[in-house]
Amino acid sequence: MQDADIFNQLSFTNGKLNCELMSSVFKSLPIGVGIFSLEGEWQYYNEMLRQIVIECNCNRLCNIVESEEIPQDFRDNLKQNKPCETVLYFNANGDTIPDWVPQCVVIKMRLKPLFNKDNELTNYVIISENISEAESNRRRLIAAKELQQKHIVELNAKTKQLEELSNQTQLILQSINTGLIYLKPDYTVAWRNHLSMYGENAEQMYVVGTHCYEHFGRTKPCDICPVVNAHIDNKRQFRTFFDPGGLVLDVDVNPVFDKNNNVDGYLLRLDDVTLRENLIKNINHERDKAQHSERMKMSFLENMSHEIRTPLNAILGFTELLNGEDANEISQEERTEYLSVVASNAEILSTLVNDILDISRLESGRYQLSITKAKIGELSHIVAESINHRVPTGVALNVDVPTEIAEIVMTSDIQRIQQLLINFLTNACKYTLKGMISLSVRTEHALGGTIVNFAVTDTGVGIPPEKAKTIFKRFEKLDEYKQGTGLGLNICQTIADLLNGRVYLDNTYKGGSRFVFEVPLDYVEKPIPQIPEASTTNT
Repeated sequence: MQDADIFNQLSFTNGKLNCELMSSVFKSLPIGVGIFSLEGEWQYYNEMLRQIVIECNCNRLCNIVESEEIPQDFRDNLKQNKPCETVLYFNANGDTIPDWVPQCVVIKMRLKPLFNKDNELTNYVIISENISEAESNRRRLIAAKELQQKHIVELNAKTKQLEELSNQTQLILQSINTGLIYLKPDYTVAWRNHLSMYGENAEQMYVVGTHCYEHFGRTKPCDICPVVNAHIDNKRQFRTFFDPGGLVLDVDVNPVFDKNNNVDGYLLRLDDVTLRENLIKNINHERDKAQHSERMKMSFLENMSHEIRTPLNAILGFTELLNGEDANEISQEERTEYLSVVASNAEILSTLVNDILDISRLESGRYQLSITKAKIGELSHIVAESINHRVPTGVALNVDVPTEIAEIVMTSDIQRIQQLLINFLTNACKYTLKGMISLSVRTEHALGGTIVNFAVTDTGVGIPPEKAKTIFKRFEKLDEYKQGTGLGLNICQTIADLLNGRVYLDNTYKGGSRFVFEVPLDYVEKPIPQIPEASTTNT
């Protein structure tokens, strides 16, 4: 039953309040109870209410109706005979304060009008309760909840930060070109990153839950596995491993210890060093090439010594005969023959020197093209006439230039084209003892313009298959006993490259040998590749 109902049940005998019964009941209540008149004067209060008034120094509150200490809305409701309720806060001096502070006294006060059986207002009843402890607990609970909420917010922020850091770490671990694999002591893969060095096969390598050696098709680790050695020694192990897929990997194994210093597992780091190994292999190859080149140079010097001495000795010998004491006894026919030998050997010597100079200029990049114009027919006949004296007896020299091509004008380094064709024809003369040597010219249209095709064909000994692949290399000679340095065809290839053309041996021709030179009708200088500027972006 509510407090108001208690008071409504109070018995009024002959209009007089049974004070003795009310005092007995109210005295034992743990809350303060009081009754005051319509004028606001106290008519009764129990001991608990008296203690509350004394504790709060609230004597000035005795007139509830007029006291300004009471909130205005409370007093307004009271004047309108409405039930009202309020909470008051008191400091240590008993003064009211606007809100709760630690150690203050908190009084909850409820007031309700009392009516007699005729429904006439007779009195007001006030119920007061010291809720200081309850309010303090409530405030502490609110503060605890606020603190808890603050901690939850901070924890959520830390959790989010940790998740972001974890995501970043995962992103880094999955993006680096280094493979990271964590193995348990039984060689089971517990974790791995993307293993990007394996490309499309990455997902099939070191699958989590499998043994590391399974992707090599093994049923147990091999004896030289660095993980096995790390398992035995509990120390870091390193090995360069040639993967069956063609990769070269540096395998770095580090034991991972728990807080009791027991091995929890092994961290494998796989670094793709295929490029490094290829570079080492290339360096070794280049070193071997350089050593081979050095040997070739020594061989070249020895050959040059022999090749130069032979015509030089011939020139000196026959010159000495022509100018010696017995020169007058030499017949005119012999003199003519000796002079022919001198001239022939002088030409050979000149060719040797020119070849050496050409190789030097072409290799050093000091050679400058001299672009001129010439008709194809005239160019071809000049070349043929220049080697006509070298054509062996019994061998026919033919020039096959169709009329419609003969008048076409070429724009290129004409002198170098002539040199190249003369080298082709000179070689043909060396190795053709009978039959025919032919210089033929054709043209064809290509996407970049017109291509001129020069072909020198002979009926000589031909090129053996084992020589066909190396014939354009330097110092390569078809016959070691023939006069020459083995530089001519290599010079031809270099000239062709300079003129944006190409030279090759026609392997389909079986009647001797056929060398082909293809070159653009109009030379166009290739643009020099632009080297990009160094980037300033940090990577």
